Amino acid sequence: MADSLEEPNGIGFSPDESVLYVSDTSAVLRTDGTGNHRIVAFDVVEGRRLARPRVFAEVSPGVPDGFAVDVGGNVFTSAGDGVQVFAPDGARLGTIPVPERVGNCAFGGPAGSTLFIAATTSLYAIDLATRGAAGAGAAGAGAPPPRVRRRRRGSGTVGAPPRRGAVWW
Repeated sequence: MADSLEEPNGIGFSPDESVLYVSDTSAVLRTDGTGNHRIVAFDVVEGRRLARPRVFAEVSPGVPDGFAVDVGGNVFTSAGDGVQVFAPDGARLGTIPVPERVGNCAFGGPAGSTLFIAATTSLYAIDLATRGAAGAGAAGAGAPPPRVRRRRRGSGTVGAPPRRGAVWW
């Protein structure tokens, strides 16, 4: 049992399952400005025990409500400004901007390299040069940066900015 978390929420493993990540989103339930907005990492010992709890990442703005891990061990987490990306050592690599608050994300698609994003009123998808840890397909390191496809399904409009309440693939 891990007692270093106030309000555990999202959960995921490193690609080799040696590290368990758990989001602590207690800041959402508080009105006094306190609470956590972080992901805590635990070593998984002998496949049964958790050890060495540590703050992996502080997410701001927003909270790490849901997240996904890629084959390189990078963590893609929901945030108030989009999807924040953290390296396996917890260093922040950058943000995939989304025009509304993100609640969750998951890798999918035929190659496992599409990041699907659930936001306040919309769903988004972005093709990445990586793939989810549990996905299949071949997109590797050194590939070009992410390319956003902004086509509203059924509209034929390409390059239009996303609008709230729409499903974008």
